[in-house]
Amino acid sequence: MRKSVAKIGLMGLGMTLAGCGDDTASKDTSTNATSATTGTTGTTGTTGTTGTTGTTGTTGTSTTSTVTGDCATWLLSYDLTGSKLTIDADLDFEVTLQEPYGEDLNMGPGMLTLRVPDEGGEPALGDILFHEIRLTQNFSTGIDGFAMVTTDLQTQAGPEACGLVAGEGSGGAIAWSALEVPDYCQDGTLSCSGVLCGTMGTPPSDDPIVYDNECATLPLSDFEVAADLSTVGMPPTVLQDKDGAVTSLALWGTLIDATRDEKTPKCACP
Repeated sequence: MRKSVAKIGLMGLGMTLAGCGDDTASKDTSTNATSATTGTTGTTGTTGTTGTTGTTGTTGTSTTSTVTGDCATWLLSYDLTGSKLTIDADLDFEVTLQEPYGEDLNMGPGMLTLRVPDEGGEPALGDILFHEIRLTQNFSTGIDGFAMVTTDLQTQAGPEACGLVAGEGSGGAIAWSALEVPDYCQDGTLSCSGVLCGTMGTPPSDDPIVYDNECATLPLSDFEVAADLSTVGMPPTVLQDKDGAVTSLALWGTLIDATRDEKTPKCACP
């Protein structure tokens, strides 16, 4: 028999929804920003002593935010197996990111990517950017026949070339400049089956809650990090405190891929 669903709220991350941000700056890869002084009038490349470069700089509106820089960095990807979503209510639930995914109190998979500096051809601590997080929440809690709440959400923030949040890594920790990740977006459903659905914060059995690219901020705490960057961890961080239920997320990541980015955007260079 599973635990009561009383006062557990909506079972997902339950954050205040907000619109996704504009990512156009990160997508501008033009290499002609340097001709801005003549590019606005040099559509045919005939004006000015440097107008010959205007043939490829017709718009004159380029930015330098993501033009390829002169530095190399590393993209480090971490498997989030072992991370936990905890719901503290009249009765408590602990959902673990582990296989087999989708069992009642299991969820996953999940991945986190950080951008870190290059030092002598190796990844190093220093100026760090929160590049991306992806997490599948697919779990169920409750009592069969009464109220079984099923969360089935795909959630993601990033990838963001210039970083979602900046941080500084030293002494076994990463201190973030902001304690939230922007544009954390959700797709999927929260549904319920049983005679008690529609009460105590659960959706009606015939009316699931649908998330269609609904975006919010993901609360963030400073990370613990191994000296060799092989593991990272975030202590339990409150995502929602509502209707007598507190939902928290603790992250644990193990390094699974390290890729050296020879064409790091200027905005991501230390």
